[in-house]
Amino acid sequence: MKRLLACATMFTVLVSSAHLWAEDWPEYRGKGRRGEWNETGLLERFPADGLTPLWRTPVKEGYSSPVVADGRVFLTDFARTKVNRGIERALALDERTGRILWTVEWDADYGGFVWPNGPRATPTVDGDRVYVLGARGVLQCLNVETGAVLWKRDYAADYGVGNNGTGAASAPIVDGPRLISIVGGEPDAMVVAWDKMTGEEVWRSLETTSDPGVGTPIIITAGGARQLIIWTLDGVRSLDPATGAVYWLLPFKAVPPMNIPVPVFTDNKLLVSNFYTGSMLALLDDSKPAATMLWQGKSDSEISTDGLHSVIGTPIILGDQLYGTCSYGQLRCLNVSTGERVWETQTVTTERARWASAHIVKNGDRVFISNDRGELMMARLTVDGYQEIDRAHLLKPTSPPGIRRKLENVTVVHPAYANRHIYMRNDEEIVSISLAAAEVPVSTSSNSPVSAPVARAASARSVLPTADNQVEIQYVPSLAGSKKIEDRAAEYSSLYMALGGGTHSLVFTSENGVVLVSTKQPGWGKAILDKLPEITEAPVTTIINPHSGIAYTGNNHAFAGDVTIVAHANTLRAMQGMPRFAGSDAKFLPNKTFTDKLTLFGGKSQVDVYFFGPAHTNGDAIVTIPASNLAYLGELLPAKETPVIDTARGGSAVAFPMTLARALEMFKANDIQFIVPGRAEPRRGGLQIDVMTIRDFEEYATFNLEFLDAAKAAMLAGKTVEEAAATLKLPEQYANYGMQHARANIQAIYDELTR
Repeated sequence: MKRLLACATMFTVLVSSAHLWAEDWPEYRGKGRRGEWNETGLLERFPADGLTPLWRTPVKEGYSSPVVADGRVFLTDFARTKVNRGIERALALDERTGRILWTVEWDADYGGFVWPNGPRATPTVDGDRVYVLGARGVLQCLNVETGAVLWKRDYAADYGVGNNGTGAASAPIVDGPRLISIVGGEPDAMVVAWDKMTGEEVWRSLETTSDPGVGTPIIITAGGARQLIIWTLDGVRSLDPATGAVYWLLPFKAVPPMNIPVPVFTDNKLLVSNFYTGSMLALLDDSKPAATMLWQGKSDSEISTDGLHSVIGTPIILGDQLYGTCSYGQLRCLNVSTGERVWETQTVTTERARWASAHIVKNGDRVFISNDRGELMMARLTVDGYQEIDRAHLLKPTSPPGIRRKLENVTVVHPAYANRHIYMRNDEEIVSISLAAAEVPVSTSSNSPVSAPVARAASARSVLPTADNQVEIQYVPSLAGSKKIEDRAAEYSSLYMALGGGTHSLVFTSENGVVLVSTKQPGWGKAILDKLPEITEAPVTTIINPHSGIAYTGNNHAFAGDVTIVAHANTLRAMQGMPRFAGSDAKFLPNKTFTDKLTLFGGKSQVDVYFFGPAHTNGDAIVTIPASNLAYLGELLPAKETPVIDTARGGSAVAFPMTLARALEMFKANDIQFIVPGRAEPRRGGLQIDVMTIRDFEEYATFNLEFLDAAKAAMLAGKTVEEAAATLKLPEQYANYGMQHARANIQAIYDELTR
């Protein structure tokens, strides 16, 4: 009997140990959405020959993560049949073999989506049911064993949800008998709770006054109450998950659709972070459901960031520090109490690029980090810096990056960590890889550094430019809207405007290095150089001087080394007569010239430079980036105002409208949609530059033609220059145009016509 009891006790211990060892991953970022993996018995370093999948199963496109529960792996994908139409699917796979156990399919139309690459929301598993959400808002409750549809809701049909351009992305969350999701329904169904067994609505809450974005809810316990945390584009709210009643609201705006990272809760601190407006940390009350803001980042720029501007990956809090990847892929450490930056490093994503991202998951005293290059890292994060233990390739990136990257594609999906394995998918396959400790040879020298270099900074302020002249760099959206939607293979180029110094510079980060159009007026070279590392590590390899004016050529001297300087042949001749380029400084003159058209590079890096005749000078260059449907005009369209005519350098007020007309013809033939002016204060769409359009340019070309016609008519009527300027009348549509150069331009027209 004693022996039997001993065996039973041993069996109980073994079973208990097995349960402690095995840990499922039933929802986005694991149980509780905390981004924590508590299993032990894992590899200390990766195998010397890399990570080898135990199985791989073909799947289709999708941004949703896999989840793992009770021996099954669940995910959703999109099988495209036409340009933006196809079949969305929910799949269940055998966790051990990758064999597909069942699929459920439904039609989906992705027309109008900015990112038409599959479902966004990760499935949520709860016992014998899995809840899946398609990008068009089709929510289904499925039986985990058979895939049978137990109930279904349609956000569009049931709640009047329209197409917001991003699609339904909020993974529903289970709370006791309820399933809760951010819906965005009209008029009062921003958040909806259903009976998780029947699909009957239990409650709805919050007026839908704005786009809900793509936020994912969490449920926490604080102030003696369970709280549903909802982050929409106007603020962070706490609701009673049982009734939908609002406990508290903290305003915190997020520009759509960048409320992607999940709110982080630990030790009564709640953190939210987004790409544009940075981070905000709230302190939750101990005695009641209430919250106060502890700190909020001051920067509203995606580039000049003071704290942490998370993109896709959710930050984590470890002790007194928080860690996360910022807007251009910098892994940053911040002080939790103050929000001040402690250090940053580019090592995790390797490339300083817009939207570069990584997902961080805590495991004991270390973290696992998956970046958008398809790599997996083990590392330790402390106040002293980032220490990389090992790095290995995980999976091929297959998703279009939406912006120029060194890699053709990226992967933004969060992996699932379960039962000592990692499960990861792209747009072609899902793989299972064991991370269990075993007697396998491991590398003693990884391809990546064991202790990565750490960029230390006493505070966020110390890493900002120190030049007296401050350049502001802003991202320029590119590609016409229809092209973005319809051409899935199109790649948004990395284009930026460098604002400051009175004129705009265009920065194009290409495979051939940085192309800089206009070096600004003297004294601004250092300010440009200080700013460029915030968007790229590549050097300036090509400068384009749009004409000879000192406000556009004044800092050629700041860019030493093997730099190609491009200009029209007439511009070179004019610059050769300028004192700034005399003597030993002649080496900063253009070293590559053209007469009518010059093409630099090819493919997505192509840059075309044109000359269409006299205008501001007799050497004004128009620079186009064909892959982005964009042109830089400099003084050919300085602003919505009368242009400056530099007659000393061959400028012509009479030829100006004809030159613009020829440029307009080229723009229409080559689908140029966006225009970067020389000096106009750019309109801002959200927190990125909203440049002028082809319609603005066509209006400006017509304005100059009508100005010329009016001046000619005044001259034929015998009016003096002063009389013509005083009585000049143009159509009402130009009432907002600046006329400060009107008299000078009329004088130039009179002079040219009387020669």
